[in-house]
Amino acid sequence: MPPVVTFTPGNQSATYKKHGTWTGDVVYASDSGFSNRMFWTLVLDPSVQAIITNNTMSCVASADGIPGYHDRHPAVPADYKWHSTIKDLALDTPYTWRAHCAFGTAEGPGEVKFAVSFVMRP
Repeated sequence: MPPVVTFTPGNQSATYKKHGTWTGDVVYASDSGFSNRMFWTLVLDPSVQAIITNNTMSCVASADGIPGYHDRHPAVPADYKWHSTIKDLALDTPYTWRAHCAFGTAEGPGEVKFAVSFVMRP
């Protein structure tokens, strides 16, 4: 089960750590003049970065409930500060952000997967 983050106007930031550090920050349309959105970043832990051969990985992110949203990077460095914005989020609607990075290791293929469920409350 992914962790569940509930954003509110008084709590617009969250951090989650598992094989890396994920941060999410939301902006409410009423405060910004554009749609509700979440800005997120992910950086793999140095212990994971250290096992990646050739210092290169392939990563893709998506969000359940947001058709057509994806952020793909076919070849980024192991220490890449991955970031993106998910736009047009509806209030009181649960979403799940998902990411997957694949890479080579000295032992063979490796991967890390991430997921964070979130909702923006009014």
